Amino acid sequence: MKLFYGINFGSNLIRPYRLDMTNKILDISPYAFWNESIENFLLPYKDEIFVNIASKEFSKILNRKLFNVVDIEFRQVVDGKIKNISTEAKKARGAMLNYLIADNISQIKDFDRLGYEFSKEDSSESEFIFLKK
Repeated sequence: MKLFYGINFGSNLIRPYRLDMTNKILDISPYAFWNESIENFLLPYKDEIFVNIASKEFSKILNRKLFNVVDIEFRQVVDGKIKNISTEAKKARGAMLNYLIADNISQIKDFDRLGYEFSKEDSSESEFIFLKK
């Protein structure tokens, strides 16, 4: 049996799948299953900034005490309130991934695709919020 999950590179060929982090692998959670191998893989880069565009479900595996993580979140302003609309956020994460070839972290704030704009007021040093109005 082959597992098509875990650390992948752009050159890896993978089959389409839907990973739900609540599904158990060999009777343990995917978080417990991959935590050590992912952490060990990332450890040599611990002094770098990790730009996280994954959903909250998947990004929980990143140890924020060990790694410097900047979370990217996409929200929409609906009837004057900031809301998370998951299908829109998923599309925006894909667009951000295509955009992310940047020289430095501040360039990420210039992302303006699919109607999203960086919200300085709603963001912090460790979480960048992009709003669609």
